[in-house]
Amino acid sequence: MYLDSDLDHIRRTYHFDPIVELLIPNIRMDAPKLATPVIARCADGTEYVLSRQQEFGSLLARSVPEDRIRLFEGYVTLDPRLKKAESAQNFAAAVRALTDDKVITVDPGFPYSRYLALCEHFTVDVEARPAPTSPRVNVFAVEAGDVLATFARLRARGPEAAARVIADVPHLDGLAAEFTTDVDTRFSALDKLAGRLGIGALLSSAPPNFSELTGSAWRAGVHALWDRASGTVFILARHDMFGVEGQPVGSYPDLAAAVDALVGQVALGVEEHWLDVTTALELRSGERRLVPASMPLGAWRDHRDAEDLPFQIIAARASRFCIEGALAFAQDRLDSHGGVRENEVYARYLDLVHEFRRRYEIPFTLEPFFVNLHAADRSLYPGPPTDFRITTNTGSVKLDAGLKVGVNGVVLGTSDMARSLVTTPQGREAYEFFLKVVREDIIGTLTVGRNCEQVHHDAVAAIMRNRARLIELDLLSDDVDFPAEYGKRNVGHLMGKQESFGIEFKRGHDIALPARSLGAAEIQWSYGRYSIGAEDMWYLGADKTYITSM
Repeated sequence: MYLDSDLDHIRRTYHFDPIVELLIPNIRMDAPKLATPVIARCADGTEYVLSRQQEFGSLLARSVPEDRIRLFEGYVTLDPRLKKAESAQNFAAAVRALTDDKVITVDPGFPYSRYLALCEHFTVDVEARPAPTSPRVNVFAVEAGDVLATFARLRARGPEAAARVIADVPHLDGLAAEFTTDVDTRFSALDKLAGRLGIGALLSSAPPNFSELTGSAWRAGVHALWDRASGTVFILARHDMFGVEGQPVGSYPDLAAAVDALVGQVALGVEEHWLDVTTALELRSGERRLVPASMPLGAWRDHRDAEDLPFQIIAARASRFCIEGALAFAQDRLDSHGGVRENEVYARYLDLVHEFRRRYEIPFTLEPFFVNLHAADRSLYPGPPTDFRITTNTGSVKLDAGLKVGVNGVVLGTSDMARSLVTTPQGREAYEFFLKVVREDIIGTLTVGRNCEQVHHDAVAAIMRNRARLIELDLLSDDVDFPAEYGKRNVGHLMGKQESFGIEFKRGHDIALPARSLGAAEIQWSYGRYSIGAEDMWYLGADKTYITSM
C-alpha cells in the first residue's frame, strides 16, 4: 500500500482544495496537514480517501465518491442516519482495515505523527524526496529580549482599541481593567516546559509557535530554533529567501546541518503534528533524540493567552457582530425572497468583517480563521458553505466561525462562536435551551480550579434533565444513549492563537482550569431536521467570569 498526503495530488485527483474546502485544516493552524485526507493506493490499484468523519459532509459536497471514502475518528452520532457511515477509531486503524501488508510506503511529505502511529503496526518505508533546488539554509539570531520588546510594541495599542469595542456593553464593565501589555512569560514558561520534556532545544515550524518565538510573521520555508542554554532564537530560512530579520550567523548545507552546528546533539523538541517525516528522519540521524512537543506547545500558548486579552476580546466581539448580522441577513432574505444560498450568507458575513473594523476603528488586521456554515437539509455534518439554497423548509442553518486578529502578520487572538437560524417553534425552543445550558450550566460554573472533565459531566446532566422535552420536540429519540454519544465530543475548550485541543471540557481531560483562562463553551446538536450550534466565548476574570460574545 502507498499512502499519499500530497495536497496537490488530492487537488488534481478529486478536484477540491483539502485546506480551503474542509473545516478542521483551517482550525488547526499548527497542524493543517494532519487534518487533511490521505489517498490510500492498494496493491490491486484500488484507491481510497482516508478522512476524519467530521469532514464527511464536505467530501460528499465536493463530489468525492462515497464508496471511495474511508472514515476514522468518529463524529457525534445523535441522528441514526449518521451512524450508517462507519468510522475506524483512528488513522492507523483505518489503514489496517484496508490492507494485510506488513510493509507500506508513504510520500516524503507525510506528517511525522501519522508516520509514528503507523510504525506501531507496520514497517513504513518513506519515498525519497527529489533533490531540492536550494537545500542550503541561512541562519539569523534573535535575542529573547528583542522578541519581548517586539511583542510589547505589537501589543501597545490593544487595550485602547478593545476598550472602545466594549464601551457600550454593560455586562463587560470592569473587563478593561484586566487588559495588559507588560506581562510576557513566553520564555520563562518555555524554559519550564523544556525542563519537563527533557529537551535542550526546540525546533518550530508551525505558524502560531513560530510567531510566538520570533515576534515575526511565518513564511513557508522558515524554522525557529530555540536554544535553551543561551536563550537565543535562531531563524533558519531557505537560501533563496530574503527579508529575514536577525543577526546573520552563517550558511549551512541543509536544515539538519544547521541544527547540528547550532545546538549539537541535545534532545530536540519538534512539532510532530506539523513536521514532515523526511525532515524528521534527517534530524533524527546520529545521536539526537526527537521529543514530540506539539501538544505541550499548545498548552504553552493556552496558559499565556490572557496576556493578549485585548485582542481576544476584539475577536470575540467581532465574531458576534458578523455572525448575528449574517444570520439576520439570511432571515431577511427568507422572509422577502423565500430563499438564500449558503455562499450568499457567507459573503454577507465577510462584508460585516470590514464593517466592524470601520465602526470601531480597529487598527489591526481582522480576517477569517475558519467557517462552518451549512443548512441542516444539506448536511448534518459540519463544513464550509456551498451554493446550496436555504429555504423556508430548511429546519436550521448553523454559522459557527472564528476570526483572527493580528499585527504585522503575527496572530494575537482568535475567536470561535456559533449561532443558528432556526425556522420552527420546536427548533427555536431547543435552541434557546442550548444557549441557556452554554451560558448558565457551563460558563456560569467556571472558576479557577474547576475540573474540565466535571464541566462536561455537569453539562450533559443539565441536558439529560430536559431529555423528555427534547424527544417531544423531535430533537432526540428515545433509543439514543445520549451520555454515551455526547461523551465523544467536548462542550468547550480554551481559546487563544487557535482552538485548544489539549485543554477541553471533555471526558478524559482531568485538568484544573487555570487562572485567567479564556475559551468557548458550546452545544452542537445534529438531529432530524436540525443542525444547531449554540456557542459563546468566556474569560475567567479576577472577580467574575465574563461572557465575551453575548
